[in-house]
Amino acid sequence: MHDRDGGKFLPLDPDSMPLNGRSPGRETERRHSHGYPPKSYPIAAAQTKNQQYVRMIRNAYCGSGCSELDAVMQYFYHSLILRECTPQVSREISNIAICEMHHLELLGQLLCSMGSEPKFFASHCLPHGMQNVWWSARPGRIVYAGELGPALRADIQLKTGIIENYRRIVREISDSGIVRLLERILLDEEEHLRIFTALLQRFCG
Repeated sequence: MHDRDGGKFLPLDPDSMPLNGRSPGRETERRHSHGYPPKSYPIAAAQTKNQQYVRMIRNAYCGSGCSELDAVMQYFYHSLILRECTPQVSREISNIAICEMHHLELLGQLLCSMGSEPKFFASHCLPHGMQNVWWSARPGRIVYAGELGPALRADIQLKTGIIENYRRIVREISDSGIVRLLERILLDEEEHLRIFTALLQRFCG
């Protein structure tokens, strides 16, 4: 990724952000957009075609209000709305959103490996049976915060929910292919939470 000046988007250390909004030069060889040394992702392939697992992965994909698709859209919106007032924070949120897009892709591949189409709906258990609910970017699901503090707090809340959801899925399933992938994604999510928290502390006290 590149910024408008043609330079690479680099992750920002919240404790050493320069006043001019530009990240300091640093070695970026084989770094991910979210900014720490890469660790390869396992192949996104389940060992079994379990419909309960499909529902759980689909929930992390685009359901529950704490999904990868929610994260992509909310973080993308906040990166745009904050671009003029806090460009360095905007770039960091944008980098995280790009990483979430990769997570979304991996979960979509995982769904395909279980024979399920990667459409953007989640299945919910209702008194009269299962119902598919299509994803929507409606307010309330996506927090359209226009100021830095509310945006970062909403992003932290969403990230915390995503982490809790992944940890629950890892506890409840026994498919080693799924578990390996989700444990790897969790490494990213925990790092993102650290970054969001550090940004909030630095810029909002």
